[in-house]
Amino acid sequence: MTDIFRHTICLIIDSMMHDGLDEKFWRFYLADDMSGLIYVCKQLLVRAENVTDPRVQQVICDSLSYAIDHPDLFTLISAKGKSAYKKQTPNMVAFSSLLNSIHSFCNQYDLGIIQFVHDQNDEFRGTMREFHKLFFKFEQKETPFGGIPLLDDFAHNIGDFILESSKNSYGLQVVDLFLWLVQRDSQTPALSKTRERLLAKSKDFVISRQMSALIVEARKRQVMSKPMGLRETMHAKAKAAELEKQRLELMGK
Repeated sequence: MTDIFRHTICLIIDSMMHDGLDEKFWRFYLADDMSGLIYVCKQLLVRAENVTDPRVQQVICDSLSYAIDHPDLFTLISAKGKSAYKKQTPNMVAFSSLLNSIHSFCNQYDLGIIQFVHDQNDEFRGTMREFHKLFFKFEQKETPFGGIPLLDDFAHNIGDFILESSKNSYGLQVVDLFLWLVQRDSQTPALSKTRERLLAKSKDFVISRQMSALIVEARKRQVMSKPMGLRETMHAKAKAAELEKQRLELMGK
């Protein structure tokens, strides 16, 4: 259930980031300004009082309080400096998604890789090499209801990781052409049809509120449609009784 809980909290935090607090957060985060980040946490802690679900409210409040009390654990400097920061950027999130997509493609067609050629990038080349070396030889296996994914050995050859300019690679030139087609407004009917054909065969990877909302809804449908046996039913009733007891105890306080 990790997946649905994580994205539910993402949606709630995003809703609390109004009145320019989101812009302040990113400005403080990119500057590694811990006093500014503590200010954001305190603002969110006040706004968390309006979260209607008591259990979600408790998780958010406890997390924010812990961050406020232990700021030294959350700076980029304490995370081993700029190299650690690079691993959390959208560039590396997209690169990780690319590795997972290649796993899926290879498994579908029973193929290995001879060379993995990526566009030259001076800023992230070290981090990309590290990700490829550490993670590409393993693949993620989904668990029921979006729990923590398991890792298994990748059954195919992972090839050599190469960084080079698109000037020297026909494959990278094709990728550049694809990006050019999907990112610009179509000016002619022929270009529009080509763009539509490409998009029809692609799967979007988006980090957004809408994507989190879709994941939460999909997991809810998955949970609600899965049949439950006697063992699962009894476990669910016991857990519900335990949570209700905790709720009544909190109300009594």
